[in-house]
Amino acid sequence: MNLPSCITETCVYSPLGAGTTANYESVLSGKTALQESFSGIRNTHYFAARIKDADLDNWLQQSPPPSIPDITKFEKMCWIGLSDLLKSSGIDPANSRNLVIFSSTKGNITQLVDEKNRNENFQRFNLFSSAETITKRLGFFHPPQVISNACISGLIGILVANRWLHSGSFDNVFLIGADIVTDFVLQGFQSLLALSDHACTPFDKNRSGINLGEAVAGMVIRRNTNKGLCSIISGNVTNDAEHISSPSRTSSGLIDSIRKTLTGNDLPDFINAHGTGTRYNDEAEARAFLQTGLSNCPVLGLKGHFGHTLGAAGILETIFGIECMRKGELFPVAGFKEGDEAYPINVQKKRISLPLQHFLKSASGFGGCNATALFRNSA
Repeated sequence: MNLPSCITETCVYSPLGAGTTANYESVLSGKTALQESFSGIRNTHYFAARIKDADLDNWLQQSPPPSIPDITKFEKMCWIGLSDLLKSSGIDPANSRNLVIFSSTKGNITQLVDEKNRNENFQRFNLFSSAETITKRLGFFHPPQVISNACISGLIGILVANRWLHSGSFDNVFLIGADIVTDFVLQGFQSLLALSDHACTPFDKNRSGINLGEAVAGMVIRRNTNKGLCSIISGNVTNDAEHISSPSRTSSGLIDSIRKTLTGNDLPDFINAHGTGTRYNDEAEARAFLQTGLSNCPVLGLKGHFGHTLGAAGILETIFGIECMRKGELFPVAGFKEGDEAYPINVQKKRISLPLQHFLKSASGFGGCNATALFRNSA
């Protein structure tokens, strides 16, 4: 009988630091990467979390890439994350049993408006082209796979990796997620009146919207091993297809995904939720948790520390769930003060220590897409 796929190495690079440990410690100490900014396009004040160019270039010097013409910020982030995973795993990238999966919602979106490079490098606006440039220069045997499905892209990446491994086609999957903050994305959320002008407050009754953030997060997932950080037990993707941007008013798709993920499995010790801080997303998640018997389950959220990192979010938040589970501790949801009385879920308010063996990761995105996954401690 095959063992569950196991996550064996992780990495996180964000405005809060380099490496999983540094970022986890920053969150435990209550730090946030969100800062007030201003966009001249529509005279918009907003909060966001951006990686400084100086920090990015400093990290890049640890594993400098060969010549990539006009390498973009997004490509630098992906290079740094994949290089870190190669170093920590010790896996030969040329091994034909490896696969690389990229998760992003916008990728090289800057190439769309960069007049200087429009003709020369416009092809790298295509996510696959950019991903292939990086994997080739790092020496991977196979072309990469790209997943871009709104805000659930990162979590889908984990589930797709798990399916590839169980098929026997590969032994190791390198999963990398990244996105950058641009005016294009900011104005898109502003047009929906979903952008908050202060630090977001996930699940709080006075929440007013989303903050965006930059991060690169990655993991190595291997087949047939129980030696690692945690095992992937089950997962499911659904789509309620109700609206192009709003979640289902009945949470039907997310409820279905949770039920299918938990069928035949133990209930999770905690939930690491999507928790964007928008009125409708948080309500939809809370409703789904209530209707699937998870009302007493502690709920975590990370958007108050990193903002919404889009294609990286599902991976970054899974990594934090793994760290919480292995260290046996939960931390408070940044910005949360008072819950919504109509949807009384157990949002974590303080740091506590307790034994943890399972956690559920949930995510929802534009177009009515939903994803959930259940993880088990390998310690």
